[in-house]
Amino acid sequence: MDISGILFGLVAWLGHCLIVIFSHNRFYGLPLSHKTTDGIQFVHFLWLCFGPVILFFFWSGQIPLGTSGDPVWLAAILWLCFAAAAVGLPADLLLRALRRGQGVPTETLPTILDVAPLGAAVLDLRGPGLRGLLCKIPGNRSLYPVLRQVELVQEQLPPAWDGLTILHLSDLHVQKNPTPEFFQGLARTLRPLEPDIIAFSGDLVEKGDPLHGEIFREFLSGLKFKEAGLAILGNHDFWHPIEPTLAILKQQGYRHLGNRRSRVAIRGAEMAISGLEYPWNAELPEGWGERHKDWTLCLSHTPDHFPRFAQSGPGLMLAGHVHGGQICFPIVGPIIMPSIYGRYYDRGWFQKGQAFLHVSEGLSGGHPLRFGLNPGVCLITLRTGKS
Repeated sequence: MDISGILFGLVAWLGHCLIVIFSHNRFYGLPLSHKTTDGIQFVHFLWLCFGPVILFFFWSGQIPLGTSGDPVWLAAILWLCFAAAAVGLPADLLLRALRRGQGVPTETLPTILDVAPLGAAVLDLRGPGLRGLLCKIPGNRSLYPVLRQVELVQEQLPPAWDGLTILHLSDLHVQKNPTPEFFQGLARTLRPLEPDIIAFSGDLVEKGDPLHGEIFREFLSGLKFKEAGLAILGNHDFWHPIEPTLAILKQQGYRHLGNRRSRVAIRGAEMAISGLEYPWNAELPEGWGERHKDWTLCLSHTPDHFPRFAQSGPGLMLAGHVHGGQICFPIVGPIIMPSIYGRYYDRGWFQKGQAFLHVSEGLSGGHPLRFGLNPGVCLITLRTGKS
């Protein structure tokens, strides 16, 4: 094997990894059961690890051309993998760079929130077991949530809601790690904000466990809103009993939007609101996607619904689910993204026509791993005018 063969093999291996990741992200964004998604992850793991071993076992070590002697099927696969890395990756990075400058509202300098109890170190919030050990990995940012404050200007926003504030939180995945003190400290730092609306976009309590539910209840009791508390559920909520979580939301004065369209009185005016728990909750709401004139606030667990929401009229969609990828590499960005759009709607702001989307980085997850980005919450101030 000469140097050209080695370089070709390395690029083909990178392309193989990209194809597996592409497949995994889109399959993981489908409305599948918990066991099915676990099975898909396992299959993709086997494909990622053993696919190259099988291919390189049959490969001659030369660039697959007419004189290499490689079977046609093998040459086709190797060239496909090569093209995925040599053409697909640069194109993807270019598209990501171009869209980053679009639809971004004015943002103040992000603030790392001090969630540690008085007199305690933030590392005391790691908790027990394997998840606690993962929090110890150098560079892991799981225990350092960031508050972002942005001002979103929309010409279609009714004057009654000029200056309205919305605190967007998502993907708490409340369980033993981080510890209850983490969420108590988070509530303590967020309470002084006193937004008009607090909005949760799903994946609230992991496994519906009563102990985890109590941590969630205490967290909600530590927050304060002026006008309304709104919430929807996510896939992790639906994979386990939802009744305890719904009872806690109701007890704390939050309105569960469910999977439907409705209205809520905000500052004396009726605001059109939509909850989107689909695909894990039944079907899309009746009339979803139809054109409307009213400015609409939509809570959707997955950002995948944004293109259709943007076609229906002016408004703001708040979503989560993808956690910003949890692990972000310099230049390349996130790798694992459970979305049918792959890595496109990773985190932050997006705009289509008269509609905006904010995708939260989330606050926790199944695994407390955060490299290259922090957990996040966002305080949004709405303004009427031309952006």
